[in-house]
Amino acid sequence: MKRTNKIFALASLLLMVGWHSGTAADEVRWKFGVGDQYKVKIFQKSNLNSKVNRTRVDVDLELNCEMYWKVLSIAENGNATIEQAFTRMQVKVVKTAKPTIVYDTDQQSPAEKNAKHFKEVYDKLVGIRFKVEMTDRGQIQKVEPDQKDKETLRKIPESMEARRLFEKRGLEEIYNSGGFVLPADSVEKGFQWPVRKEQKLTFGKANFETLFTYLGTGESDALARFRMEATARLVDQPQNPAEKPMQLRKQEQTGEIQFDTRNGFLRSIVVNQEMETEKPYREMLIETVSSLEYRVTIEKSK
Repeated sequence: MKRTNKIFALASLLLMVGWHSGTAADEVRWKFGVGDQYKVKIFQKSNLNSKVNRTRVDVDLELNCEMYWKVLSIAENGNATIEQAFTRMQVKVVKTAKPTIVYDTDQQSPAEKNAKHFKEVYDKLVGIRFKVEMTDRGQIQKVEPDQKDKETLRKIPESMEARRLFEKRGLEEIYNSGGFVLPADSVEKGFQWPVRKEQKLTFGKANFETLFTYLGTGESDALARFRMEATARLVDQPQNPAEKPMQLRKQEQTGEIQFDTRNGFLRSIVVNQEMETEKPYREMLIETVSSLEYRVTIEKSK
């Protein structure tokens, strides 16, 4: 009889452990509703410092964008079609030995002479509506501007950072930083998964492997937190066999993503990246130090 009780107690304990383990897993998903509206803010700051022998060039770029989202429809597979439009854009460019350029689409005063190019471009971009199809894991399926606006976008120089935000790849880099999408299955605290992708750099390419870690949800705020850490390997194959490839001296990329599990939407992304490279070229040594910071914050307005 005592043996039977022990077996029963052990079975009950295993059942309790199994039940607890099952409920500890969290399913994190977007909860779209037709008519839902969001306010989105994107901040990006980059610095590129290049040194060729004794000549040094410094470039700082800051870009602030504000936009709205409105959920138009939800397909049977759960994918949402979201209308997006930028409502404000701000830019600041600082270059060595050059006047600082500042422009804000909301500014009342006339644009400075050196900022007129940004005015011509950004004023056209503000207000353009485009549709984005997104899964409930936050994966962007396609980006489609209105037909009448496609010609406007085609005229925007590809070098303009803001243009990328109207393209699938550009939006993926911002919202799916490092290749992040919500896990396919329910996850428990400590769950990790790697994502590999190639990224273009100023002087070449790099293969990034980003490790995402689920940190769990806060007890009071219901925010699911994910940490990201990336390592890079340069891809540089000079056409001239005598030319030496680029070397990576230092690299660090970290970030945190917060997702509101209660209301079902992405709250924030914060990513910081630093990289140092050197490239021997003939009798010169090109040394580059670059940093990138970007933040995305989303608020539900309905």
